[in-house]
Amino acid sequence: FWKPKSNMGNSHQSKRAEFRSHSLALVAECNQDGYIEDQKYLEEMEQPIFNWMVKHDAKWDSSFLKKSPQMSHDEKTVAWKFIFRRGIPWNWRKRVVMSLFDVNEHGCDESYVQALDHTFAARVPKVIRQMVPNFTEYQHLEEALPVHCLSPEGVHTIKMLLIMLNKMYHGYIEYCPVLVTTLSILLLFLKPQVVYGIVEKKIQSSREVDTRVDFKWQFGFRKEKSVKLVKAFLETLSSYSSGTKIIAHCEKIRFDLADLIDDWFGSLFLGFLNFQFVERVFLAFLNEGNKILIRYALAILLKTKSTLLATTSYKDIRKNIADVCNSVKMLKKIHRKAYSLYLPDSKVKYAKQKTEINTETQVTKVYKPRIDEESKIISDETFEILWGWLPRLYKLYDAERVFSTDHDGTSVQTLYNNVKEFGLENPFFILIETDIGHQFGAFINCGFQPTNDSYIGSSDSFLFTLHPKCEMFQATSENLSFFKGSPSYMAFGAGGGVGLYINSELHKGSSQPCETYKNSSLTQVQDVSDFTCIKLEVYGLS
Repeated sequence: FWKPKSNMGNSHQSKRAEFRSHSLALVAECNQDGYIEDQKYLEEMEQPIFNWMVKHDAKWDSSFLKKSPQMSHDEKTVAWKFIFRRGIPWNWRKRVVMSLFDVNEHGCDESYVQALDHTFAARVPKVIRQMVPNFTEYQHLEEALPVHCLSPEGVHTIKMLLIMLNKMYHGYIEYCPVLVTTLSILLLFLKPQVVYGIVEKKIQSSREVDTRVDFKWQFGFRKEKSVKLVKAFLETLSSYSSGTKIIAHCEKIRFDLADLIDDWFGSLFLGFLNFQFVERVFLAFLNEGNKILIRYALAILLKTKSTLLATTSYKDIRKNIADVCNSVKMLKKIHRKAYSLYLPDSKVKYAKQKTEINTETQVTKVYKPRIDEESKIISDETFEILWGWLPRLYKLYDAERVFSTDHDGTSVQTLYNNVKEFGLENPFFILIETDIGHQFGAFINCGFQPTNDSYIGSSDSFLFTLHPKCEMFQATSENLSFFKGSPSYMAFGAGGGVGLYINSELHKGSSQPCETYKNSSLTQVQDVSDFTCIKLEVYGLS
């Protein structure tokens, strides 16, 4: 289902023969990169396999596994990793992929025909006019798959397959952007019945695996699975010193890095990087799962760090990274970097544990915060709820208590001094407990300081209540009076009232509905806006 003239742009070959030649040349150049990941662990096991593969280079089908009884299961797994990471010449892709999934052109016919009959009642339409489900947030397939190499017949076939999958697995597949991309690439070199058979196997396998494997697996069928994968990536990125600089820079220029990663993972980089690169990532992804996507995304960001940090406008980030990456020389560096990264399963599991979804409450708990000192006001479980309300990138930060009335006294000037010492560029939140046991507070993305009768902050700011009721009040665009500080008080929000007011002794305050946050009174007592504070804490994020 190749499209005769590619719509991939001027940087790609438009003719099939030229593309195939280019692809083989690129694979030949990249093959010298070899196997780098886990080299010490795998070296003894790999060497005889490498020798065997070089000797039987024309036998890249499953026969080398079936005819090699001396290989253990682990050795076979290593062999598959070697084949897919090394790069597969175009004329062997069909055979190798079919061998990996243990399917053949005739073995998939029965299930494919049954699905056709069940979906279209033996009358397959020549033109599909109905709305095609694409398992993304987009309404139309053209939006979900803006870039591809499919011919008109291929586009018709992918629509047909999506309708069939939706019919056969109705209600089970809700959200899976990578499924659309997978179909579009597999249809380039496999028949529809084989593509359907492979995808059906992956869907059925994903329904049977446990949570640990499901996180690694190619297909998650709920939105939260995609969110979990992106958050795991950001957590992994933050473990590198260069990664923390990248995250901080993206936050500084207000670029949504999580959104970029979500796009990369959903599209398998298709449309962002050249198709030869995408092909190689895709084939390794089929064999190893989502960990491959994390590897390549890390490699891209780390290898383009200088370009990214030099970009001052969030509008230029995507284009600048793509411009740097789309050269054979850089692609080779990215391939090397992807497989040289030390990325053990334990590292991914750690990130996974931080993104568990709590199904017992309406609040989504995302990252478990790392806090230097235990709060005297709220529990660790309540901290998790508060962390779920933070903007995406702040969830990766650690929390440090910079002020407490129990330890530092009851002066707003001391509070200001401690905040300034921690760093005014950091975000902060304030926790308050009243004399009747109610708990509430505020978050702002900059330091609490005297502001000379002006307001500071951004739309990331919010007010919240934690006990007896949990509720968050996000800043609106109607009134930009996020925070104002003076030597005699702190005030959050304005317009119709002050959302949260605290006096200079940090003992008395009030809370009223305001336009900035559209909040109810944080005191949570009907017709009572004033409160007495018995404990107050400030945490800085860094």
